[in-house]
Amino acid sequence: MSDEEQGENPSLNFLRVFSGYGTLVWGARTLAASQSTEWRYIPVRRLADTLARDVSTALQSVVFEPNTQPTWEKVRAAIDTYLYRLWQQGGLQGTKVEESYFIQIGKGITMTEQDITDGRLIVKTGIAPVRPAEFIVQQHTITLDQG
Repeated sequence: MSDEEQGENPSLNFLRVFSGYGTLVWGARTLAASQSTEWRYIPVRRLADTLARDVSTALQSVVFEPNTQPTWEKVRAAIDTYLYRLWQQGGLQGTKVEESYFIQIGKGITMTEQDITDGRLIVKTGIAPVRPAEFIVQQHTITLDQG
């Protein structure tokens, strides 16, 4: 298959022969390629899944904290540290942090007064994986033990 032929088949990964490299599986596309450009590539999906898992783990550390500004800042700082390291290691595109990721959390931003009363802490993250793409946005929610 040529580059052009493979480009016409956005959901398929082909076996291709490359001079000096031999036969390779060329492509890392998911079955979602024809429906969604943000989930087209397996490494992007893996990165987003890893982020979701790690953020969920981080949120578990505050499950008994009050749903207040200090808790939100603690969560924001933990996620920021994680994403900043990922950016420094080259896992996110952008020459500045602002081009690589964002974290949103707080009343009127990701949560309503009812969310806070019900103990729902909601944080939204956006990442720009190393590939041509817009931000991939995820929302993470945990219900805090208000007992």
